[in-house]
Amino acid sequence: VGVLRTNFLREGDVGEYTILYGLNALTPMQRQVTSVTTRLMIAAPYRSGTLAVRLATAVYDFGLASGIEFDYIDCNPPLDHFFRRLGHRPMHQGSHPEYGDVSIMRLRLRDESHLRTIRSPLIRLPLNRRSREEVSQ
Repeated sequence: VGVLRTNFLREGDVGEYTILYGLNALTPMQRQVTSVTTRLMIAAPYRSGTLAVRLATAVYDFGLASGIEFDYIDCNPPLDHFFRRLGHRPMHQGSHPEYGDVSIMRLRLRDESHLRTIRSPLIRLPLNRRSREEVSQ
């Protein structure tokens, strides 16, 4: 009923997203702790529920457990508010080959102050108390 894909830059090339997101500007060290999240899709009957947030939270928790500090995503204007609510911040505008004009956004996974200030649904525990066991539950 839903899907969300994430790729860690340390594990290989992310194709067209390298240029779209401006990832060439990252240092090798930054690439080790950066991911790209794409393809958030929810079946129509489930779009008004909590599935999108639950998928985003699972990817967020997985990223934290895997040492990810920054995550990039793109979205069309109608979804800007959803991703800002999660904690993503706009970086620049781009043109996606499949989806047209998009906002390129970045999430700092460990920016607890920002996530708490905006009351992001991603943050439920202090970041230093999260563990791989909590993520796998």
